[in-house]
Amino acid sequence: MRRKSSKVGRTELALIGLLCTLLYDFLTNAVFSLTFNIPLTIAILAGIPFALAHELSNAALFSIVGPELIRFVDRFLTRTDRQSDLSS
Repeated sequence: MRRKSSKVGRTELALIGLLCTLLYDFLTNAVFSLTFNIPLTIAILAGIPFALAHELSNAALFSIVGPELIRFVDRFLTRTDRQSDLSS
């Protein structure tokens, strides 16, 4: 069985990386705030420098490594599908 190749561009991957990291950083700051009894706004403001570096670096990493990783997984799954078709 042939798999459909998914076409996800570098821009979409960068956006996914940025948004996922933004959510992760917000949740991390919220838990930090609750754990140490610090107001949420202060925890978020204090985390801005790290969050910016974290979000931008993940966006870059997703857009650079993502397409090759998707191709690798597609090839692996296609090969696995062929092997399972042969053994059936």
